[in-house]
Amino acid sequence: MTWLIEKLKAGADLNLDDVRQAVVLLLSDSVPARTKGEFLTLLHRKGESANEIANFVHVLLERAVPL
Repeated sequence: MTWLIEKLKAGADLNLDDVRQAVVLLLSDSVPARTKGEFLTLLHRKGESANEIANFVHVLLERAVPL
C-alpha cells in the first residue's frame, strides 16, 4: 500500500488498476488499520475524482456477494 500512499502524496489520481489493488489491501487483515487510515485520509485530502469514485464502485460491486 506504500506505493499507493506515495502516489496520493504526489497528488496523482488512482487509475482502475490502482483502485483494484487498493480495494484488495483495504479488505485485507494483513494491512494495519493505521496504514489503511493514512491511505483513506490522503485520498480525501487530495480530493476524490469522479473517475476514482466510479472505479471504487465498479470494483466493490465486482466483489459483492449476491443475496
